[in-house]
Amino acid sequence: ALPACVDVLPCPGGGPALFRIGRDVASALKYLHRRHIVHQDLKSANVLIDAEGHAKLSDFGLARVVRETGGAAVAPSSALGGAGTVGWMAPEVMRGAPATEKADVFGLGVVLWELMTAGVPFAGANVAAVTLAVVVEGKRPPIPPACPRDLARLVQCMWDASEARRPTAAQALQALMALEHDGGGGQQQAPSTPPPP
Repeated sequence: ALPACVDVLPCPGGGPALFRIGRDVASALKYLHRRHIVHQDLKSANVLIDAEGHAKLSDFGLARVVRETGGAAVAPSSALGGAGTVGWMAPEVMRGAPATEKADVFGLGVVLWELMTAGVPFAGANVAAVTLAVVVEGKRPPIPPACPRDLARLVQCMWDASEARRPTAAQALQALMALEHDGGGGQQQAPSTPPPP
């Protein structure tokens, strides 16, 4: 799985591994979503790395074929309630809404964050604490200051509280390819706290 196989983590400034793995996972999601399938458990532990360093999406145990509902494709409700793993779960799924393709994109944003930090989202927090942080307080894992501004913006768009404002997997793939082509996404972010006087 991804956490054990990538020896070049973290990639706070982007880097070839982040973009290659991000592209591969976004491409896999694009493939699934075009076939009306929602993965519902996208996280680094479900991303396998082959001998050539390419990422393969795995563990389709929670995957569902979606149906159209007034323009949005949603997975049928599950006896599991909010399917997935809480640190990677979109806020609407935490609230009990059916998963859509945009919930998978939220998970992709968390995987990109993992690639940047080699961290675990909300490490040590229990399900209730993570749900409170993400759903009520709107918190997300902290993006490292060394992350290029455009890459940080992309991840923040993937994490938007409104699934309607999140990119599709195809749009995320296109954006990752453009950022990689442009050298990683521009300048580093401004520091989140002002330097001491």
